Amino acid sequence: MKINLVLWGLGRHSINKVIPAIKKSKQINLYGLFTRNQKLLSQYSKKLSCKIWKNENSMLSDNKINVIYLSTPIGLHYEQGKKILKSNKHLWSEKSLANNYKEVNDLVKIAKKNKLSICESFMYLY
Repeated sequence: MKINLVLWGLGRHSINKVIPAIKKSKQINLYGLFTRNQKLLSQYSKKLSCKIWKNENSMLSDNKINVIYLSTPIGLHYEQGKKILKSNKHLWSEKSLANNYKEVNDLVKIAKKNKLSICESFMYLY
């Protein structure tokens, strides 16, 4: 069974690096995309043949999602990460996971309580 993943955030890095890596994986299905930019969202959902949502609450309530890959600005990671974990989905995040130790520790506590995973992605080897 493939992992249904949603990419939250469609910046230059996620478009040029993250999406191609996801598409190469045999274990991950790019189930959907979410971003505030509706024009970009529509363009890439057609190009990649995946689902989109008009708001984050409808995305977070989709029970077919296993993992949400967070590729938004770091200052948003903590609040968005909490929402992801509280919606019972695994959190994969671009580095940095959050702004400080306290925020990261809080996310880890939520994940442990809900038996979910948190992964922080590093794109480059060096």
